Amino acid sequence: MRPATSQDGPAVAALAALAGGSGWWGVEQRVGPDRADQARFVEVDGDDIIAYGCVWRRKHAIFGLDTLVRPERRGRGLAARLIDRLFEELAARGAAAVEARVDANHADALAFLVRRGFVELNRLERVRLDLDRAEIAEPTVEGIDFATLAEMRDPELVRGLHAFLSAAFREKPMRHLDPFTETPLEDLVDDLDAAAADGCFIARAGADIVGFSGLVDGPEPGTLLSFMTAVRPDLQGRGIATALKQRAIGYAKRSGYRAIFAVSPNPAMTAVHEKLGYVRHAPTEIRMGRRLQ
Repeated sequence: MRPATSQDGPAVAALAALAGGSGWWGVEQRVGPDRADQARFVEVDGDDIIAYGCVWRRKHAIFGLDTLVRPERRGRGLAARLIDRLFEELAARGAAAVEARVDANHADALAFLVRRGFVELNRLERVRLDLDRAEIAEPTVEGIDFATLAEMRDPELVRGLHAFLSAAFREKPMRHLDPFTETPLEDLVDDLDAAAADGCFIARAGADIVGFSGLVDGPEPGTLLSFMTAVRPDLQGRGIATALKQRAIGYAKRSGYRAIFAVSPNPAMTAVHEKLGYVRHAPTEIRMGRRLQ
């Protein structure tokens, strides 16, 4: 075992393709420059990388964990060696908890994490809408006005959106792992800067923000990813989320994109996606977590 370097990126990416799993978890850490808030290791046999592991800071003292082992080398203790080394790195960095993810059809990987003290946090349904089959519609909702982020963005709107999203997601802490912590305003500004302003839609009842749904660049060329869809709890069930997402679909189709991806642990949002024609494109992804302090 040795520390991974940026030169190992292509070999680690090839290992990921062999190891299976179709999520985006850990992809960013497998390539590119080393960072102070992550630790990466590889197991090698001659010139071949046969296993890889990484931990990286996600939020405050919460870290992510990613491990890959060549299929024909599994069951020989490689993953256990990597996990032991990575947990040393977590302790050195003062990690309070660690999160890993595994596809639901990877039973051996799931059992391995359970033996290591991880518990299930939630399940993420991964869906995709191919826009050549999508219809453009902009339904109305009584008492609700809709506008794009491009039309409305100013400092006051961003502060209001920050307050709305903080309240919406405060009701959904990551069970068993970490308490809710409010996303700093500057982080939201960065997220909005990276988003497609004409593809992000805000719902208002009078002067109050009551819903939001955004789009950012997707994982494949010519695609988008839906993010941060939320509706004020007392107005849920009135079709606001559907109307927001239909407007986003219209933007994407008119702009020449070919697909929108979405990921959600919320059954109600999954039902909205199904109604709009999204279909599952990958197995359910299971979030696993373990407290360390």
